[in-house]
Amino acid sequence: MRISVLGVGGSSVESVVEWARAELSIPVYTAAKLLRPSIVNETELGRRARSFLDAGERIPDHLVTSIASAELVDLRSGGYLLLGLPATVGLRVALDAVGVAIDHALIVDMSEDALIAKVAAELEPDRCHEFWWRALSRRFNDEVQPLRDWYQQRAAEGALEFAVVNGEGAAAEVVDRAKRALGIAL
Repeated sequence: MRISVLGVGGSSVESVVEWARAELSIPVYTAAKLLRPSIVNETELGRRARSFLDAGERIPDHLVTSIASAELVDLRSGGYLLLGLPATVGLRVALDAVGVAIDHALIVDMSEDALIAKVAAELEPDRCHEFWWRALSRRFNDEVQPLRDWYQQRAAEGALEFAVVNGEGAAAEVVDRAKRALGIAL
């Protein structure tokens, strides 16, 4: 299986990823895992990426694809899970162009209020900064909406399977919903 999973922090997306890593025995790749070697080793592309990070900006899709191309080429031969990748339609198209396709796209979604309640229940009350979590949720939804629309279109064309999984409830419940969305028997 070649899976892309997106979800706002606190939505149990991490539990879905851990389940996939353990039960499906597939490697998990994040932008950080793909970009870190070039940035740490200060390659030319790594320095360019670092300049965007230092400015607090998103690294452009073409630069992410260029930096990660060696790792991404290796992904063509087997199953994998891309966590938080792609975050934009442009990066999804760029990954497709280098042969890093996906069969399944999952978005773990939940309302702002549900996210705040879940985080407040899991963290110490003084660590649940409601404003910060609401801003994180809004930013995630704003950034992911174009990709969600694109996935829906591609799924309608039969190019991939796409599901939005409810992130509310216990982590085990969210994982079960993800399994069902992927067509895996519980």
